[in-house]
Amino acid sequence: MGLNEIPRDCDLARDVAWALEAGRGIRDYKAARAAVDERFDGMSGVHTNNNACLTVFALMLGKGDFTASIGSVVAMGLDNDCTGATAGSIIGAIVGRSGIPGHWTARFNDRVRTYIEGYPELSIKDVVERFARLAESSGPDE
Repeated sequence: MGLNEIPRDCDLARDVAWALEAGRGIRDYKAARAAVDERFDGMSGVHTNNNACLTVFALMLGKGDFTASIGSVVAMGLDNDCTGATAGSIIGAIVGRSGIPGHWTARFNDRVRTYIEGYPELSIKDVVERFARLAESSGPDE
């Protein structure tokens, strides 16, 4: 278990233990977020501890369902790009590739849709090449 990798007496270990206990009574993403907001009142929305607890709640709510786990944690808000990736990594490791619905692993066919005005769709290859050129033109101190 991941808790074996951190000191038992640190805040994160105590907070995750709280989430594992409190999660037994959490029935949906709204209740999960409310519980975290109450426990971590005033904490930054990108702090490790509050987001780790949201991830724990999402995994409990998802009950082994890859899409439900990710969907729950993203709906909870806060640092949801990171919690979505974390929950997806954990549940993916649990269920394996065969437990992940095909739409999550289907090829993108070199296309990505964006919200960038004037660029509703981009080639992934073009984006990678642009980033590579930018990285090459920038020095390490820039």
